[in-house]
Amino acid sequence: MIIVNADDFGYSPAVNKAIDLCFKSKIISSTTIMMNMPFAEEAIAMAKGSTYSDKIGLHFNLIEGKALSPMIKSCGRLCDSEGNFIYKRNTIWLWTKVERKAIKEEFQAQLDALKKSNINPTHVDSHQHVHTELPIYMILRKCLKSNKIDALRISRNLGVCKRNLLYKKVVNFFMRLDGFRITNYMQEYGSYDLERVGADIELMCHPIWDMGKIVDSVTGTIIERKIGNLVNYSDL
Repeated sequence: MIIVNADDFGYSPAVNKAIDLCFKSKIISSTTIMMNMPFAEEAIAMAKGSTYSDKIGLHFNLIEGKALSPMIKSCGRLCDSEGNFIYKRNTIWLWTKVERKAIKEEFQAQLDALKKSNINPTHVDSHQHVHTELPIYMILRKCLKSNKIDALRISRNLGVCKRNLLYKKVVNFFMRLDGFRITNYMQEYGSYDLERVGADIELMCHPIWDMGKIVDSVTGTIIERKIGNLVNYSDL
């Protein structure tokens, strides 16, 4: 089974347009939305006006934009004085009790914002993969369960350096142990190995409309290839 998920829905009009076109061309099977970004409402309207409102998950965000919940805005290692996220990936390994509670509250606020739009998220991943940092995963795991979210993106385990692979295996082990529906593999769309067709894999991409083309904003790859028979997290 192959899942192709487009991250960052709601980030900008150019991203929204590209993701909408990817759905219409059947290049992607799902997307995840950033509910704290300025164009999230536009993204939701586009989805409801088309046929993919049931293929949307939450792209949990602690990295960019403004926080949606009050407590986290006073956490100096997470937000600035104006409530903008300032956290950098993998820089904090021990969260205070207040910070742990604030991260849970922010996750809930972003999830609730999506549900209030009458979209029930099919799965969860995160901006710059913060949910795959073990200290953050341990904060979120019970919150995910209490919200009856059982599908989650694993930590990328293909196309990564060997020194990071053991850590990623540990994170993915905990996800599976906790009973989340996950794929066996995950990597970027642009580096997909055709020999893995048929494997249980998620490919992530970051579409943006640029000069008349759909481009991956992270890798620069042109997104135009339809890969196999795509499925969604509900099929896992």
